[in-house]
Amino acid sequence: MSAGEAAFVYYWRILAPEFTDFLFDQEFYPTRNWRVDFLDIIDKIAVEIEGRGHQEENRFYSDIEKYNQLALMGYTLIRIPAEDLPKRPDYYIGLVKDAYSRGH
Repeated sequence: MSAGEAAFVYYWRILAPEFTDFLFDQEFYPTRNWRVDFLDIIDKIAVEIEGRGHQEENRFYSDIEKYNQLALMGYTLIRIPAEDLPKRPDYYIGLVKDAYSRGH
């Protein structure tokens, strides 16, 4: 688990204790071996913590394909920049909570 992912778990448990935890590092499309950092398969919410690895050119295009597939499968995707999460945890956790309130 990366530092950004650990920060998400920390803030999620503090700021959204009424919600259950997500599946971590979950495969969602086996023929491509794609994984998502946090996934709720029932409510179809996915959370990706965007660290430095996501900025590499080869990863950038792969991530676009992965994110498009999540959308086609009906998932709401929340992307959170790892470096900004500790500065604005209320905002980012609020986005995820909003996704739940919209019935996704």
